[in-house]
Amino acid sequence: MEFVINDNGVQMNWKPDLIGVCSQPFFKIPVDVISADPQNFKGGDTYIHAQTHIHLSSEHTIDGKYFAAELHMVHLNADSSRASVLGTMIRPVLPYDNPTFEHFLKRWADVRNADECDCTEHFSFDPEPNLKLDVYENMAGKDFYHYDGGLTTPGCDEIVWWNFNTEPWKISVRQFNIMADIILKYKPRGEPDVNGLAQCADKPQTNASRGGSTSRPPQPLNGRKVLKVCSFS
Repeated sequence: MEFVINDNGVQMNWKPDLIGVCSQPFFKIPVDVISADPQNFKGGDTYIHAQTHIHLSSEHTIDGKYFAAELHMVHLNADSSRASVLGTMIRPVLPYDNPTFEHFLKRWADVRNADECDCTEHFSFDPEPNLKLDVYENMAGKDFYHYDGGLTTPGCDEIVWWNFNTEPWKISVRQFNIMADIILKYKPRGEPDVNGLAQCADKPQTNASRGGSTSRPPQPLNGRKVLKVCSFS
């Protein structure tokens, strides 16, 4: 995976050169899926993982409650005309580090540490070696909310089959603080000066609000129905 830091948060992208090295995550929509838009979301369609990103503060609420961060696993159908997002809230409540999240966090820290213009504190990492990562481990066998909606970044196209875990992904307070530090303080290098030296950006790359949010505020349902789908597992 390619790990990047952008103005909305942190992200990991599937790289085509990984084909043959590891399996690209995917899932199929069940044939009997309930959808308000069956012409666009047909049972049996396969959605391939394209990228995963995290926003600080949540873009959705559950029973009116916000969460510290929100993770989106973006999947696309064969012609990229439709998307399906697997989402989950993130709660920094664990007294110990989440082993899977620690691997992701280390990769984003490596990106940050390699940048000479970085103004954040450098943290040391020692994640568990040879950990087999399952990107769906926090989703499998769980209840989820479903609705047909749109992207949360411009141009907010109405092409998304949203599936949102009812249970948040729990990480440690330390892990959340490092992630927020990376997102809010990261300064990329700019164009080199006349001497060929890279120039630091005047301010951090983030588009965060004054309160530190990189999320679009929750939007009205506008007549949409949100379904709760139970796993019964």
